[in-house]
Amino acid sequence: MNNGERIEILIRALPYSSQIKNIDVSDANMVTFTWRGTDYVYSNVGFIEERSGGLLMGSDKSILIDKLIEQSKILSNVYP
Repeated sequence: MNNGERIEILIRALPYSSQIKNIDVSDANMVTFTWRGTDYVYSNVGFIEERSGGLLMGSDKSILIDKLIEQSKILSNVYP
C-alpha cells in the first residue's frame, strides 16, 4: 500500500476527517498526521500509533500488545 492509499483510507475511515491536519508523506513507509489535536503515524503494515514528541503514547500494556500484533503480522507475511 502506498501513502496515497493510506491517506484515502484515513479520509474514508475517520469520523470528522476534515480535522486531519499536518499530513506528512516524506517517508514512503508511513504517513504522519494530526487528527483532533493528536499526532499519529500510519505505518506500512497498517497500524496507527499515537505519538507525542516522537514517543509512542498509551499504557505500557497497550504499546506491548500493539507491537506484538504488528510483529506477528509481519512474520506471517514472511513465513506464510
